Amino acid sequence: MLRKDSKAIYHFLNKIIAIPQRKNAIMIPEIILNGNKKIKTFFLRGLADADFCFTIKYKPKAYPVVHGTSKSKALIRQCSNILDKLNIQNNIQSESDYYKERDKTYLRHRVYVNGSARVQKFMKIVGFANRLKVEKYAEFLRDKNTGLEGFEPSTFSAK
Repeated sequence: MLRKDSKAIYHFLNKIIAIPQRKNAIMIPEIILNGNKKIKTFFLRGLADADFCFTIKYKPKAYPVVHGTSKSKALIRQCSNILDKLNIQNNIQSESDYYKERDKTYLRHRVYVNGSARVQKFMKIVGFANRLKVEKYAEFLRDKNTGLEGFEPSTFSAK
């Protein structure tokens, strides 16, 4: 979380680093977009640790899903483009939810990496530094009897 408690900090964050005031206008900084594969991978890992989820879906059988959600359509498209450049298949969707208590509809955008092969590729290339997400993935692999009995969670975490 970033707080702007002074004009100097606000100016630095907003004008120099170009962090927008509104969440729906967030974009990946050009220096990262123009960076090499390693920079893009590290950026995605950091974003994934904070704003992505690792879940297991059951239709018709268990399969893993990694997804990131944002109010910013541009951020999700840029994440999808980076995943494409890393040869990780993904898809993006826009969804809206109505909240009765606030009498308001919220629009959110998501990038999905679905299925065992795609998630395994995501974990090998990008991975998570978040221990809980790594352990949840390790548990999924053990439950699926993948033959990875010697699997170490560090195999799929930040290196």
